[in-house]
Amino acid sequence: MSTNNKLRVILLGKKSWSAKALKYLNDNGHDVVAVVGRNPNEELDAKKGSLIELAKEYGILTPNPEDLYDWIQKPDNSPINLNNIDLVISYLFWKKIKPPLLSLPKIGAINFHPAPLPDYKGLGGYNAAILDQRKDYGVTAHFMNEKIDEGTIINKKMFNIDKENETAFSLELKSQVVMFKLFKEVIDNATNPDYLLKKTNTDTNNQGIYINKKMFEEMKIIHHTDSKEEIDRKIRAFWFPPYEGAKLKIGNEFYTLLNNNVLSDVAKVLH
Repeated sequence: MSTNNKLRVILLGKKSWSAKALKYLNDNGHDVVAVVGRNPNEELDAKKGSLIELAKEYGILTPNPEDLYDWIQKPDNSPINLNNIDLVISYLFWKKIKPPLLSLPKIGAINFHPAPLPDYKGLGGYNAAILDQRKDYGVTAHFMNEKIDEGTIINKKMFNIDKENETAFSLELKSQVVMFKLFKEVIDNATNPDYLLKKTNTDTNNQGIYINKKMFEEMKIIHHTDSKEEIDRKIRAFWFPPYEGAKLKIGNEFYTLLNNNVLSDVAKVLH
């Protein structure tokens, strides 16, 4: 472990919130040795902060995932010292973290998942929570293993949501604020084993649901047997422009549906 509670970190992420995470690490004197992220041109919210651009501003190397794995397996080829890494952090990273990166850090590889575990693994936590008419939602920090969104839960923060009016877009905004607070808490306690090993729930293997891409797309489809309430719920659950929302198939084409409540929200932004 690094001296003086300062950590050596590899950060993998996307969206502007991962840039905020990098800034927090840097402002608190932690040594981020490498950052993996998306091309800023691929980030919808890059104007709010780009992980890659901020890393370059700090003088941090930004390898692609394949290069990073190669550096670990062939340390003589690595431009950075990958010894004594304390943490590998996944903050909204879109790819599965695999060995040998999982086993590299001394403290562990930690994922910040924008859904309550073990309830919602994989994709679509925001969407499923709205479809399930939940009154609460949450975000989770957990140690990673070779399975997606499993491993010992470090901490989970729950908050109330509006089950009658919440959209995927509004729920994502709320969740990211709470998850950044969770991130800061975990980083501030990363050298405290009593905090990291609280083991909120160590057995997640047979709990909750795992939503893959195929299931996620099927959840969007509006069927002729759906009630008005079900249709409105699906519209809210998948309202996240510019991505395809709840959809109706006519012939061989799918069409995204909106309702008056969603249009009212759009009008507030446009006008």
